[in-house]
Amino acid sequence: MRLQALLIVSIMLTSCAPSPEGAIFSVATYNAYCLFDGIGDGDEFEGFRKADGYSEAVYDERIRNLAVMLGREVDADVIILEEVESEIVLMDLLERGLGRKGYRYYGLASDGSDAVNVGFVSRIGPISSHIHSFEGE
Repeated sequence: MRLQALLIVSIMLTSCAPSPEGAIFSVATYNAYCLFDGIGDGDEFEGFRKADGYSEAVYDERIRNLAVMLGREVDADVIILEEVESEIVLMDLLERGLGRKGYRYYGLASDGSDAVNVGFVSRIGPISSHIHSFEGE
């Protein structure tokens, strides 16, 4: 998972539109701790299933709190988010407040085999992004 995060950061750093002369490009990371969306699709970890009390209401509160916290505390061009389940989570973060802070773009590094993934929200539109992986671990 950390390898995916490093790969996304390196891709973002090399594939974003160039900044004006003297501008600073900033990246922040945040571990969202198993931020599963509110849809129970069977691959959620124990403690994050509907049977465990994880519900749409719990998810909504987590999204709202995270969007508020990131909006207040982070002023980066790109925020890398570890341990998010799906693009739904990233879209919800933008809709719940990060969009008002200038974040318009998002992406998820996922090949569909993991329950949680690494994603990003960005103020700068990436030119392209790719997932690179290797056999093992």
